[in-house]
Amino acid sequence: MSLFKRIKKRTIARKFRVRNKIARFNTLSHKVVIFRSNKHIYAALVDVTSGKTLLGFSSRNVCQGQAAAKSCNNLVISKAVGEGFGKKCLDLGVAQLAFDRSGYLYHGKVAALADGIRSAGVSL
Repeated sequence: MSLFKRIKKRTIARKFRVRNKIARFNTLSHKVVIFRSNKHIYAALVDVTSGKTLLGFSSRNVCQGQAAAKSCNNLVISKAVGEGFGKKCLDLGVAQLAFDRSGYLYHGKVAALADGIRSAGVSL
């Protein structure tokens, strides 16, 4: 088996392990699911019971131009995405969320996003 296939297999296993823990031990009805690409970070509010996405927020919403995106680093953008996402969640009346990190390590942009959500007043 090639190195790429082993890495991909481990990533998928980590992703399902996180999701299974959330499904088994979570009593909350909403969760935040993140996706991290090379350029942007995305957060979505999902209703666990129905499986529908209620809210989506991304770094495209925060940085609307090349000048704004180049003026701050990824951690600042991720924290701003988390704060904006948290404010929109509070507007919808959701104050507690489960954090589905989609298999990404809780470090860097992912941790900054979670800190931004917490700083907006939503508990994870």
